[in-house]
Amino acid sequence: MFHHDAKHSAYSLFELLIFLTILIFLSLMSMQLPTHFSKHIPEQYLQKLAAIIQNAAALSQIQQREIIVCPKTDTKLCGHDWSQGILLIDKDKARVVLPPLIPGDHLTFTGFERSDRLIFRPDNHLRVNNGHFTYVTTKQQWALHISKLAETHLRQV
Repeated sequence: MFHHDAKHSAYSLFELLIFLTILIFLSLMSMQLPTHFSKHIPEQYLQKLAAIIQNAAALSQIQQREIIVCPKTDTKLCGHDWSQGILLIDKDKARVVLPPLIPGDHLTFTGFERSDRLIFRPDNHLRVNNGHFTYVTTKQQWALHISKLAETHLRQV
């Protein structure tokens, strides 16, 4: 039969303190992790958008036809809310190139002409003049400036 010694069946106060210290440390680290990643989401999203814009400009030159980048919508091809995701349209084929934003975040485009789409022409010019995207969260704001030649510049506002 097994013999239980009361001296060895419980944890010591020191062992419990070490366990609680590790548990508190891990819980604090896990609380900071989402905040750390969420700080970089607007910047990463706009960097991807800048790459899509430059690729769309190059694609329109190579294929010698217009390429459209516009906001995604569920009811029609191009919507008005850039926060719902972004489509790239080539020869009437649309594909989602960026997903919707995190709820509460907003993405807008401001240009001198239409603000619901970017149309890239084969002559490497946008149909809009200079414009910019603005990504707004509750804590920060980023802007992606676009020239008529599809050059981009990202900065925190």
